[in-house]
Amino acid sequence: MISTGRLCRPLRSVGVRRARFLGGPVKHRPFPPAAGRRAGPHPVRHAGPRDAFAGPRGGGEWRGVAAPDAAAIAALAERARARLPDPFRAIAAGVVVVVEDLAADETLAEVGAEDPFALTGLYQGVALTEASHADPAPLPATIRLFRRAILDEWAERGDVALDDLVAHILVHEFAHHLGWSDADIAAIDRWWE
Repeated sequence: MISTGRLCRPLRSVGVRRARFLGGPVKHRPFPPAAGRRAGPHPVRHAGPRDAFAGPRGGGEWRGVAAPDAAAIAALAERARARLPDPFRAIAAGVVVVVEDLAADETLAEVGAEDPFALTGLYQGVALTEASHADPAPLPATIRLFRRAILDEWAERGDVALDDLVAHILVHEFAHHLGWSDADIAAIDRWWE
């Protein structure tokens, strides 16, 4: 069984939501901190001709900063898995999480998508509600996270922290492992509206 993540991304703001499954509020943190604002232990910076995006060559605070790689996205996913409530954490431990740059053409064809940036996550495996001891699944349950599609959505939204976005996609795909359909998830989770 293949269950897809979202195939489209509405552009409405999500506002402040309660991430019930992860047990805490979703925090909106600007990255990098806007000039004149405090973000963590960093000193307050004042806007001026050389603000956060300025610099001798336009680098400013972005100089030497690269987009998160697959290992960074995987670390965010593992941190989200570790924050799951106990009964779900035990179930989620048996699911393999793989981070790829973009969905392959064959994967897009299987789920009926054309745009690789429209697919941020994918569950592949047999849902627990359909699993049988008499007929075990040939491959382990796997969640695929697509790094460039996630980063594209993160940049496009601009109002969600990257760790919150990765956690939400991961929880969505874990819900498929538990046997929930996209319609079931949408009925209780209005995050994407």
